Amino acid sequence: MKNVLAFFICYVCVGVEGVTAQTNAENDAAKLYQTHTFELGPAVSYIRYKERGLKIDGPVYGFVASYAYHYDLMVKGEFNFNYGKVNYSASTMTGRASGDNTLNEMWEVRGLGGYDFPLLTSSILTPYIGIGLRYINNDVLPTPQEREFYYLYSPIGIGVMAGLGHGWSNGGMGEYDLFWRGDQNSHPIDRIPSLKGDVRSHQKDGYGVRGSLTLEKKYAKIIVGGGPFLRYWSVDKLSPRFVPYNVLWQEPASDSLEAGMMLSVKF
Repeated sequence: MKNVLAFFICYVCVGVEGVTAQTNAENDAAKLYQTHTFELGPAVSYIRYKERGLKIDGPVYGFVASYAYHYDLMVKGEFNFNYGKVNYSASTMTGRASGDNTLNEMWEVRGLGGYDFPLLTSSILTPYIGIGLRYINNDVLPTPQEREFYYLYSPIGIGVMAGLGHGWSNGGMGEYDLFWRGDQNSHPIDRIPSLKGDVRSHQKDGYGVRGSLTLEKKYAKIIVGGGPFLRYWSVDKLSPRFVPYNVLWQEPASDSLEAGMMLSVKF
């Protein structure tokens, strides 16, 4: 999986730029971005989350919204949301349990800053860095055990946009997500009757990577576009520890992959 993600990001950062050699000179780099741009659109994706004794997978649906400012300097705010009833397979105290109606909800808020570097006559390269907060909520057992995850991280990436002529452009981004801290809040009363109250854990090690490709068409007042995206997270396990009522508790290592398509309108 890591090899696939590495190839995807290399294609974004290198392959897209190769297209610029065939672009029409009438598309100046300065015309690729408006100074102020609002973006809104739907997204559909397939998620797969795995940890020891648990697998969650299935389709989720949501939307993306953002505002970007480009004037050499780039400043951008993003909000992503998705929601769905997905499949799960989990080990329980009485055996193996599975189902297809477990809740999975995610939202993400990101702030980015970077700089636009014109390349050739019709493309722009934008390195950026920022801060992000990612929230996930899922229920995983027949009598639900609700779990909430918060990831605080810094996106570090490169975006590329290239003009193709006649109002068309394509681009993409590749990104590494530097993990600062993860907080998990488990509500395990249904799984461990003797444990009353929540169990809070702090995760310190992990990383994320993501990439996307876009194809856009500019009209008089709007830009319509879309394309595929990948998002991957890996979070390390924590050392075992005792929680109230002398219960030994450990958060296992986990990895999650989300692959999907989005459409958007910019204005």
